[in-house]
Amino acid sequence: MGTLISTPTTPETSPGPDASQKKGPQVVAKTATSPDHAACASPWEGHRGNASRAMQFQEGDGNGLWQPDAGSEDPELQQQLERFLQLYPCDERAVSLLMNLPSPLLLKVINTFDPRNKEEVDYSRQVTGFIRSLRMQEEAFGQLRKRGLDQEEELGANKRIRSWTEEAPAPSEEDIAAFRDRYPMDERALEYLTSSPAAAQHKVLSEFKPRNEGEPDYSSLITSLVKKARQTVSAGPPWRGHAAGAGGRASVHGPSLEQLRAFRDRFPMDERAWEYLLNANASAQEVVITDFKPRRYDDEDYSAPAGLLSP
Repeated sequence: MGTLISTPTTPETSPGPDASQKKGPQVVAKTATSPDHAACASPWEGHRGNASRAMQFQEGDGNGLWQPDAGSEDPELQQQLERFLQLYPCDERAVSLLMNLPSPLLLKVINTFDPRNKEEVDYSRQVTGFIRSLRMQEEAFGQLRKRGLDQEEELGANKRIRSWTEEAPAPSEEDIAAFRDRYPMDERALEYLTSSPAAAQHKVLSEFKPRNEGEPDYSSLITSLVKKARQTVSAGPPWRGHAAGAGGRASVHGPSLEQLRAFRDRFPMDERAWEYLLNANASAQEVVITDFKPRRYDDEDYSAPAGLLSP
């Protein structure tokens, strides 16, 4: 990505008394008068009240127009970014963040950012929050890909990479013993866990997150999670052996624990909401992770909206 440069819009002059008083990033609306600005704004003609408005980001002396570096390797992407900033004005800090994004992520921001209010003066906070949510999503997907998930599957409006992993060796006796030391369980729950397929055991050991640590007995919670893990493993990949319905969804077993975990990574929630979602029936879980669309993507806790969905 090119670096931000300052192109003077007026001949250089000594800064006046007011220039030293300008502080911090500013967003200023400027009417496009040059052919270049008019051409850049034309694709959005009629979409907003003043589609030809250009963004002027004040740097230091306050007389610079932030533009992509003229030497950029992808001038078409730079032009798309210019048009995006005309449509969604941002301050200097948000622009710098955009300019330093990897090209695929920047293109995703440009193509998918869609705020409800199209008449804001400054979208810096919303754009920054949206970028943060996309990065969280990519990180979660990256964790899934590292586990061998590479089969493409629809999740809401996004496509995710997934495949069914080959079964790994069962956890060692030491791993099981350490898990039991941390989360005490009775012999019946232990037998249920250790007699499960290796993949199910790994899911339980990695996914079990009780609301409270230090309880004397977790047998019931562990048994419940083992049961779900067994169902997920025995069902195989969600696209295998199930015909897709009219809506295109192929799985009748609901999302896997991996999918639920990725959803939680993208939309953080407290332990109570997580347990509520984990114990919901399969159809309710699928509705949550497929159709959940928060009003804001920069919140730190989505427990209330996620927990309100009934099992």
